[in-house]
Amino acid sequence: MYILKKTLKMILSITLIFVAVIIPVEGSSYHEELSKDNTISEAIELDQVGNQYGKLSYFGDVDYYAYKPQHSGIANFWLDVPVDVNYDIEILDPKGSKLIGLYTNELGTNELITKFPVTGGEIYYIRIFSDTHYSTISDYLLRTVVYPEQDIYEENDSMESATSIRYNGGTITGNVNTPYDVDYYKVSVAENDSLNVHLWMPQNTDYDLDIYDVSGSLLESSLNSGSDSENITIGDESDKGLSEGTYYIKVYPKNKGQNSFSWTNYHLSVNVPIGKLAVTEWNYLKSDYSRGIKLSGEMKSRKPGSYTPPDGFMTARFYDVDEANWVKTYIGFTLDSDNVARIKSFNKGEIEDNWGDYRKAYFTLDVKSTTDGNQDQMSAYSIISNLPNPKYDLESDNSDLRNEEAEVVALGQVEAKYYDVVIYWKDYRTGQLDHSGGWKGQFSMSAYGYIPGLFPDISTDYNNYYQSELDQIILSYGQDGGEK
Repeated sequence: MYILKKTLKMILSITLIFVAVIIPVEGSSYHEELSKDNTISEAIELDQVGNQYGKLSYFGDVDYYAYKPQHSGIANFWLDVPVDVNYDIEILDPKGSKLIGLYTNELGTNELITKFPVTGGEIYYIRIFSDTHYSTISDYLLRTVVYPEQDIYEENDSMESATSIRYNGGTITGNVNTPYDVDYYKVSVAENDSLNVHLWMPQNTDYDLDIYDVSGSLLESSLNSGSDSENITIGDESDKGLSEGTYYIKVYPKNKGQNSFSWTNYHLSVNVPIGKLAVTEWNYLKSDYSRGIKLSGEMKSRKPGSYTPPDGFMTARFYDVDEANWVKTYIGFTLDSDNVARIKSFNKGEIEDNWGDYRKAYFTLDVKSTTDGNQDQMSAYSIISNLPNPKYDLESDNSDLRNEEAEVVALGQVEAKYYDVVIYWKDYRTGQLDHSGGWKGQFSMSAYGYIPGLFPDISTDYNNYYQSELDQIILSYGQDGGEK
């Protein structure tokens, strides 16, 4: 009788423990381990926001979940791990290729993948696994949430609250997140300057673009239909250019109905080319071009460098503008059908890097000025390109605050056609022996937040994901302003 009572007591205790474990909190769900969730084809579909409980109940057990966000944005994935086990988490694409993973070596350490960019309507698979542990009693908790891409410039819904921006400073990102959202920016220009404003919209949206003077008078509008980009250039109709002062830029939805807003960011570039007066062309240089398809590391059996244009050129024209020295570099190249096919594979995240990583990567041109001395003598001032949905970036790697590097990333889909990139540089050379140098241009594929071999990502910019060891473009200049 004593043995029977003890046995019944043990059974009752185990039952109570089991019941306590599987009762989920409000807003969560639970799947029985007997359900088929051990392959991608059997993945359990997750809610948009919520909690999902589960178990790894035997050695080698793996759980798959399918997550399809409604809107693009930045996703966070949490895995709350029981105290006595070590579980890991990976995010995969529909083909089972790993996009990002997080692994720890400590028991009971929770996993957190943050700031992972997701595209609305696409399916992402979450893999929960462990190489060393399992538990038939304790649950893990998987939590998912997608935050909209943040518009850091809000509140800027009127001319009075317009955000002051710096022209020639790269691409501005914001979003029109309601049918009634309007974004205003303001920029100050000098006498005789011209102003170029370009707006690239998310897919399936329709926004328009206006420019106003300081009194609120409308100067120019761009009202293209659909997701075609909007572009306005003012002040270049005559030799005089614009009057000195503040100008306002307005981004707004064409209508208040369909396609009138999106949580996905638009991209806005504001450029002021160099002044118009006293322009004297000094010299003209033209570079040779190398395809440069030698790659760093073993890239398995893939065709190397096929995103690199088969030919191209770079020219430099030197100017004296209002007693200051400037250089306008022009890079032209043509993408062929092989380039486009290869770039599309990168865009879809189908190409693996040296670290076994798969990312969506985008066609990139990086141009860097190098000098024979310690201080940069060329500083990038503005970039303009006809690449689709270009993201511009001017970078300074030194304390002199001169932008020795100019980069453009084509976030849109490229075609088999001719493209060009125009970069204006401030020329600081004064004839000293170490003021000579040159430009180096290299094509690559860049991925957002990418730093090779690091998980989770710690970068908030586009970095080279796949590139050659060789520069495609090399162009030298002398020690005096305007010299070869």
